[in-house]
Amino acid sequence: MPDNFPPIAKTPSHEKAASILAEADERLQTIARDISAGKMVRPGFAPVSTLFKLVTYGKFVKNVHEYDREFSVSDACTGCGICETVCPVQNITIEDGHPSWGDHCELCCACLHFCPAEAIDLNVMRGGTKDRGRYRHPDLSVTDMKVQQGVREE
Repeated sequence: MPDNFPPIAKTPSHEKAASILAEADERLQTIARDISAGKMVRPGFAPVSTLFKLVTYGKFVKNVHEYDREFSVSDACTGCGICETVCPVQNITIEDGHPSWGDHCELCCACLHFCPAEAIDLNVMRGGTKDRGRYRHPDLSVTDMKVQQGVREE
């Protein structure tokens, strides 16, 4: 899938993301056929990602709820509230026209990716996430995020 965690890497261009998604759709169709046919398939092994997880995941999980204090908001913020709406753990509130993070962030970065003004930055690495791009699946909308949380528009 396209990288959507800007603290680690730049997000791909729209063209590259579309190519990645097209390849994933083809692979998913193959997997669905195999499942429907009852075919047994051994899981793959990805040594680089396995090693990366072993080295980093424990620290990440231990400290994830402390990272919400690393978000910042630029003057480009319009106070639209989309960040508050898309936060799956309802960790963001709008105060004085700008987002404010609570203390239970899961670091999903939905707020960062959905911000129409690209006003949100995450400063966990040198230079933060500025100029690292923003990405969300082209079929995912703000309304989808509300429904995902169980909040439905009347």
